Amino acid sequence: MISIIVLSNRRSLFSEFEKSVKLTIGSSFELIRVDNFQNQFSIFKGYNLGAKQAQNNILLFVHEDIIFHSKNWGKLLINYFETLSNPGVLGVAGCSYLPISPSDWWVGNRTYLHTNFLSNDKNGVIGEGKHMIYGDQVPCPVFGLDGMFLAMKKTVWEEFPFDESLKGFHGYDTSICYQVSKCYQNYFIPGILIEHFSKGYPNEVWLENTIAANRLVLPFILERKRFGSLDCPLEIKSYRLFLRQLMKFSSNVSYKFSYAWKYLIPVTRFTRDWRLIFYFFIFCFRYSLQALRIK
Repeated sequence: MISIIVLSNRRSLFSEFEKSVKLTIGSSFELIRVDNFQNQFSIFKGYNLGAKQAQNNILLFVHEDIIFHSKNWGKLLINYFETLSNPGVLGVAGCSYLPISPSDWWVGNRTYLHTNFLSNDKNGVIGEGKHMIYGDQVPCPVFGLDGMFLAMKKTVWEEFPFDESLKGFHGYDTSICYQVSKCYQNYFIPGILIEHFSKGYPNEVWLENTIAANRLVLPFILERKRFGSLDCPLEIKSYRLFLRQLMKFSSNVSYKFSYAWKYLIPVTRFTRDWRLIFYFFIFCFRYSLQALRIK
């Protein structure tokens, strides 16, 4: 009943991953390996190629650098899809708040986090990862989810495939989760403990894809804010973090200023905190100084 889709570029990692699945899943499954040893596919295209081959009604998009620690997790995943209301994307690490400014799933505030996984390094020892456990360990509605584990019904993927206009290997999780959340409810699901042997490293592609994902659902986000889903301190913090990310990762001058201004307007309108205009001009001043130093 579960089709597991993996974009693979390291045979040794995939071999260990495959062994882990077979020992722990406890239900029928098919494993679809999309060969990407030459990095010929973006993760968006690779995942769509794998999903098209899937024969089962539950799709699980997962990294090959993970190990499963829970037994019979396949049965648990199937049960979640049968019992949760209007399920969209299900994952093991997510956030229940969606800020106006472009942000990754963790949004910089633990209050809204729901996670349960082991975070390890690339060459770490199995079982020695740091246990990242936050929030109530019950199924919880969320918006964004970490891409190491993304499960959805095939019918949902058919309605919202991965956006192949985006490139590279960043922002795919944010993009699809935000799109799906317009019609379905995404969930954090407990009880499936995995260990992830990698840490995220944001870069310019990550920033551009995150902005693109946010831009597509911005009307949906603003509509929710009108009905009281608003944490003003977090919105201000998220905007300031967004300015720092623009400064750090973007090399395009007009891109920096246009998006800094674009998100200043709605965040200020909803929070009514006019200090944000000051932060924007500080951002402009700092960038101008940075440009002068480069010259």
